[in-house]
Amino acid sequence: MPNTNELTLNSPLDMKNATLPRFDFGYWIIVFFTVVMAIFIVAQVFGLVASDETTLIGNSLKTVVGIVGVIMSFSVTRSLDGNLRRTWKILTLAYFFNTGGDTIWYYYASILGEKPFPSWADVSFLLSYPVMLWALLSYPTKSRFLEKKKIAADISIVMVGGITLVWYFIVNPTLSAVTDEDWLSPALNLSYTVGDMVLILGIFVAFFRGVEDNLKRALQIIVGGVVCMLVADLGFAYLTLQGTYFGGHWIENFFIFNSLSHIYAAYYQHRKSNRETEAADEPADLKKIGVLNWMPYVAVLLGLGLLGWEARNFWAEPLGKIVYASILLTGLVVLRQIIAVRENIKLLEEKNLRQREVRFGALVQNSSDMISILSPDGAILYESPSVKNALGYEIDELVGTESSQILHPEDAAERSQILKQLAADHLCVVRKELRIRHKDGSWRFFETVSRFVDDPENNLHGILVNSRDVTQRRQDEERLRVYTNKLERSNRELQDFAYVASHDLQEPLRKVQAFGDRLDRKCAAELGVEGRDYVNRMRNAANRMQNLINDLLTFSRVTTKIQPFKPTDLRKVCEDVVSDLEVRIEQTGGRVEIGALPTIDADPLQMRQLLQNLIGNALKFHRPDVGPVVRIYAQAVESTGASFCLNGEEIRVGDADPAADGVCRLVVEDNGIGFDEKYLDRIFTVFQRLHGRSEYEGSGIGLAVCRKIVERHGGTITANGRPGEGAKFYINLPIAQEEIAIHETRP
Repeated sequence: MPNTNELTLNSPLDMKNATLPRFDFGYWIIVFFTVVMAIFIVAQVFGLVASDETTLIGNSLKTVVGIVGVIMSFSVTRSLDGNLRRTWKILTLAYFFNTGGDTIWYYYASILGEKPFPSWADVSFLLSYPVMLWALLSYPTKSRFLEKKKIAADISIVMVGGITLVWYFIVNPTLSAVTDEDWLSPALNLSYTVGDMVLILGIFVAFFRGVEDNLKRALQIIVGGVVCMLVADLGFAYLTLQGTYFGGHWIENFFIFNSLSHIYAAYYQHRKSNRETEAADEPADLKKIGVLNWMPYVAVLLGLGLLGWEARNFWAEPLGKIVYASILLTGLVVLRQIIAVRENIKLLEEKNLRQREVRFGALVQNSSDMISILSPDGAILYESPSVKNALGYEIDELVGTESSQILHPEDAAERSQILKQLAADHLCVVRKELRIRHKDGSWRFFETVSRFVDDPENNLHGILVNSRDVTQRRQDEERLRVYTNKLERSNRELQDFAYVASHDLQEPLRKVQAFGDRLDRKCAAELGVEGRDYVNRMRNAANRMQNLINDLLTFSRVTTKIQPFKPTDLRKVCEDVVSDLEVRIEQTGGRVEIGALPTIDADPLQMRQLLQNLIGNALKFHRPDVGPVVRIYAQAVESTGASFCLNGEEIRVGDADPAADGVCRLVVEDNGIGFDEKYLDRIFTVFQRLHGRSEYEGSGIGLAVCRKIVERHGGTITANGRPGEGAKFYINLPIAQEEIAIHETRP
């Protein structure tokens, strides 16, 4: 998760995208020492400080910068792990020895006022070379084979050129200057130079082995420091042999540059290790010509320059002219090679760009969405081929025109807002629904996603817009809205009917029953037997009519008087139902067995109504002289390996029906009279009965209510059975319900 206390800064290490804290000590240390070093160099160039002051400032800078570099390098090791942490520990030790030499040098030169060369400082300096070589060779690497032959040749060229220069300027003069009285200084100069060359060789070996891409930048910074140290050692040795070295000489600045490179490398590695994601490296075939790639050419040119310097006194001789001609030819070959390499890189870049364009073209051509690129002011720069199917236009008809020309006038303000928002914030993504004119003049609805892109490699600069035609979806939504309104209107009419049925229709029935009761009490003698029979039939008909009205009300309330879904323990609901039916169970001599039942999202009251109807029917439709046995349990539904928990017991399922995931099945089984399955559809229909009213009481609405409850929960109900062998009812219900708005209406 990004740190909210961070902001983006540009560092001297080309870390444009690094995220820095509001106060980054490492960053400001780098800025401070860079500014101080720049001021010091300007003072040296213009002679603003005396020689003694230059020596003191230079030695102090070397020491302070070195100590800070060691501290930062040590702190980096705590943020790393594995081989990279070990490598930086070794680097820290090398920096420690080098800084120790600078500190001893400062002590001799600036405090004691003695000559610091040779001294114990040289021991510390020389110890840093093998440790630094160890660190370079322990850098984490990856296997790479394509460039190894080229790197091997580069190593050979650089080493031959370097050894030639060292021999000419250092080794040969050193051997000539060695005397029995003064052999230590020349030997130390030679040791430093040889040590630097060994480090250069170690650097090339590290790159030859293949340094991991995300570690190259830090190693390149270290390489820059080693090169500075090589220049400083060569210059120091040469000046010492010539007898022209003095304290505070500008060549010592390269020692400070070496120490600064320690800080730069440590800071970069620390920021790199803290970054959660890394930017993708350049493709291998597009690597730029870096410092290491230039070094073989530099070595060749320096060697040619040295050869020309030696041949300057032989111009009059034929051999001298041949030497200069050879130098010229070799220089031209090197120049041609450099031009060829740059041309190859350019060709590879063009090839890679074409490949990216082909991939981009294939992507947009095969996309059903419209892909558009707009200029920052809204002009159409590119349209994908899908615009023909989406809007009927040819690509040439739109490219170069203003996008506002095909936008609905009422959406013009939205377009302007999108352009302003993207211009102000290039990182934002804007989603809008806009109306765009089809070529036939109709308006189509498009869902657009816009963002600013600036990708020179893919030749993309502007606003990338992905547009998806949602007109059909809008039409479907409108039809759904109309159907919903009709359904709500029909539902209100049903509610009105229920209200009338519960009040207006029942009032005349109550009067019929009341007058029937009064006739039976007061006029029984006058009515006679036949009259009383008519009155009883009238009263029974009124009672049946009232029961039918109540059943219709019950049926209508399944969808009109509803409660939100919530977790419902079906076992607890079943136990409550059995408790309510306890008297009927005792009267029939029956038994109800409840198995493991799940907890699901449901309307608890309707689940109670569902189970009460099913268990009540099982108790009612039992065989004569056989006590009813009702079993309620959950059964696994075959699916793709889903499972659900039933009171601590996990019910696992198979993988035959992929659509059954997230569904539980309830089974209500009885040993009653059963039914013929050819009447399966009838038993769930309102007022449909398979038995006469004289055999079993009821109106035939209970199972219809059950089906309506199950359907309201997004489930299904079915049954099977045989006459005289009992029946099984199967109810499939979702375990979890989608969150939907519940609108309760007046019953």
